[in-house]
Parts: sequence; structure tokens; C-alpha cells
Amino acid sequence: MAEKTEKQPTPQEMSPKAADETPPTPGEKETEAAETAAAESQAEETDQAAEAEKLGAEVADLKDKLLRALAESENVRRRAGRDVADATRYAIANFARGMLSVADNLRRALDSIDAAAGGNGEAPETDGLPGATGNDGGGEETEDGKQAEAANGAAGMDNLETLRVGVEMTERELLNTLERFSIKAIEALGKKFDHNLHEALFELEDKDRPSGTVIQVVQKGYTLHDRLLRPAKVGLSKGGPKETPAEEAETAPESPAEAAVKESAVAYEKQSAATGSEIDEEL
Repeated sequence: MAEKTEKQPTPQEMSPKAADETPPTPGEKETEAAETAAAESQAEETDQAAEAEKLGAEVADLKDKLLRALAESENVRRRAGRDVADATRYAIANFARGMLSVADNLRRALDSIDAAAGGNGEAPETDGLPGATGNDGGGEETEDGKQAEAANGAAGMDNLETLRVGVEMTERELLNTLERFSIKAIEALGKKFDHNLHEALFELEDKDRPSGTVIQVVQKGYTLHDRLLRPAKVGLSKGGPKETPAEEAETAPESPAEAAVKESAVAYEKQSAATGSEIDEEL
């Protein structure tokens, strides 16, 4: 049996692609390795840049949160400090309101004494009192009776005056004590109505005063530092002439902020004047 021999392909029979594939030279290998290393390095740098950008964003976010937390902590600290200061500053508010009723009663007592003194301008009747006997004949008062009546009237007036002085001194001492603790009465009479300080109870016709002017104070109002302790209960005028814009500006109530600015300006002017005087003395 004849053996079959495998025919080997000739170089011409090989495909052109296979014929063109020749082994790379050493220089080509080095170039290829360098390009691969450069590509890997560039990819690594890109990854590092992305990671750095991500970390930078996280740092910025954490820094923003930290600043916000610090700001909130500072606000809480200031608020707590202000609350403590207000609690200390206005701790006597309830006690002060209770003392205002004492001041009201002292004022009512003075008004009653003044009314009694005004009604006793003439000597009171003294029928049935010793020394007030009439004459047997005509029922006319004797000279002794008239003297006794005058003495009784004078004694009564003296007693009322003594009582009035005592109550007035007590009221003055109480108001001075309240003022030492920054509890001050509101001057309302003749002022323009201010809903922040006054409580209107009624209105009366008054053609001479602008409408809304306080013409009667039923109950005094008081402030504690810059807070209203009790509004002044007042009666207002109506039917009067209208205020001009200039008058409204003059009579407009001054806010606590405006008062503080004005006090600061006055203090600054005084300090500037004192500094100028010292400089003049040095020159």
C-alpha cells in the first residue's frame, strides 16, 4: 500500500498577512513598552486627579458644615447669654407689678385727702359737741360755741394736712425706690397716643387739641428698663384740628432704638468736646 505524503505549503502559497508578520526588532519592543508605560501613567494620573477632585469636594463640604456648626454654636451661646442677661435684668418684673398697686393706692389716698380738705373749707357742723350749745332765748350760737367750732375745724384741717404730708412722703419714697431699679412712670398727659405705651379707655370732645391727644390719665403706666411693665390707661381727645406733618414728626413717639442712637450721639459729642478741651490745654 502506497504511503501518502503530506504536502508542505510553499512560501508563495502562504497568505500575504502571514508573510508580512515578521518578528519585531529590539527597538520596536522598547518603543512599544514605552508607549504602554506612558498610557498606564496617564491613566493613573487621571485617576489620581479624579480622586483628588473628589477629596477636595468632600473637604469643602466638611469645611462648610464645620463653619455652619460653629456659627450655630455661637448663635446658641449668644442667645443663651442674652436670655440669662434678660432673666437677670427683668427678674423683678412680677414683683414690680405688685408694687405698682401700692403706688396706685397711695395716689388714691392723696386724692381722697385733697378732696376732703377741699370740702372742709368751711368749719363742719358741731351739733351735739361740747361747746356747741345754743342760746336759750333765740337759739343762736354763743361766742364760746363759735370758738370751739373754729378750733375743731382747724384741728381737723391740721390732721388732714399731717396725713397728706405723711402719705405724700411715703409715695415719694416708693417712687424713688422704684426708679432706682429702673422702674419709671410714663409721662402720658398731653402726649400723642402711642399704642406701645398707652391703653385708650374713652374719647372726649375737645376742639382745641388735635385728635388722639391724651387729655386724662386714669391709671399711670410704667416701664422696666426698655420694656413696658404696664400701659397707661388714658382718655383721648377727638374732634380737634388735624396735625400738620411737621407737628406729627415732632410729636411722634421715639422708639427705643432711636433713643439709644440719640444717647450714643450725645455721649460721643461730650467725649469729643472733652478731648478737644484736653488738646487745647496741652497746646
